[in-house]
Amino acid sequence: MFTPKPDVDLDQIQIPQADLNSLAYFSRDFRELKASSFLKEGPGTLAGAGWFEPFVQTATSDDEIKSFVMVFRRLYMTKESGNFLRAVEAFARAILPHPVAKWVQGVAGEYEKGLNGVPDMVPFAPKDGVTFKRKRLIDVFLNTQYAHQGKERRDSQYAECLAQVGGRQAVLAVPEVHVGMRPIHAQRRRADRLIHGAVLQVPPPHPERGGSRRGVCRPGEVGEAA
Repeated sequence: MFTPKPDVDLDQIQIPQADLNSLAYFSRDFRELKASSFLKEGPGTLAGAGWFEPFVQTATSDDEIKSFVMVFRRLYMTKESGNFLRAVEAFARAILPHPVAKWVQGVAGEYEKGLNGVPDMVPFAPKDGVTFKRKRLIDVFLNTQYAHQGKERRDSQYAECLAQVGGRQAVLAVPEVHVGMRPIHAQRRRADRLIHGAVLQVPPPHPERGGSRRGVCRPGEVGEAA
């Protein structure tokens, strides 16, 4: 049998303002991402067969995809105040040495390890696979296709990724190629919900409003709060 995890006494938690801000922004963006049509409808699939050029088949519009990407970018980019890794650090600092904090830190470590790995089973790639790392692909995709105007260095890096899949741009847009680590992604989503649930238990000062609530947070309830 598993040993029950101890409750988190919220009255004993002291959180610096910077950490409160990170958690508030993370929670806001998590809610927006969760409600997006891109996630509700599904990210789409790679269609086409034989000699036909592959294309991404999706039920979401271009505007809905762009909206999703912009929110995703805020949770992904390390310079953003409420990105996933900063939220993990703030969450862990608040409740360490609680086991839940250590588990969330472990998920973040696996997430970073996965980003620095090479995608496997990429459609239309050569038998020996590709050499670009997932983080490189996500970075250049965001910087050349959506969030920024192209820069020569990023354009060149994107062209290198594109060349490894035979110039088929649709292949690089398939989410499985970007993530390519389903077990880690599932754990990451669970960590997202857990941190967001904790924010609901102790609402940090929102950019537009203040206030907080005290009490006892039970780890089993936190993960289900979102």
